[in-house]
Amino acid sequence: MKAGINPDFAGIWNEGGLYNGVLYYGQRRIKTTAVIKGHEFTIHMKVEFSPGCSGTHFAFTVKNIRGTEITGTNTMFEKTFLKPVSAGSVKAVTFRQKMSLQGGEYLLSLGVTGYENNDFAVYHRLYDVINVTVISDKDTVGYYDMDTEAVVRDCI
Repeated sequence: MKAGINPDFAGIWNEGGLYNGVLYYGQRRIKTTAVIKGHEFTIHMKVEFSPGCSGTHFAFTVKNIRGTEITGTNTMFEKTFLKPVSAGSVKAVTFRQKMSLQGGEYLLSLGVTGYENNDFAVYHRLYDVINVTVISDKDTVGYYDMDTEAVVRDCI
């Protein structure tokens, strides 16, 4: 078992496709499950389609260890991909962002959804596939750090 990777999801294959969820951190593209707060990291998915799908988009969500969904996005929200894909095609998806969550443990879920005849369709979802550790030397209240700069000065 790889540290931080849910062993139930190693090499998953079903009608929606083959997933390889990978979290890269830093400029050296280190595969990891730990990210330092304030630093950029990427989430990578590789999806092979069998059969084809229409109106496809790729997604990730982050939950805390209590199961509360905190954040996430998809290629439709990001206005980067909402197209049909043919059977046998393989797509590489990258989500790049800055880690702004508080220090702690989080669960990453991945998915592929779309629209069939204007109806929402779930092609495949992997829940809690990677345990992400956020390392922080400065925490704030809540889940998210607004990167506040505080200034205190004397008043005249």
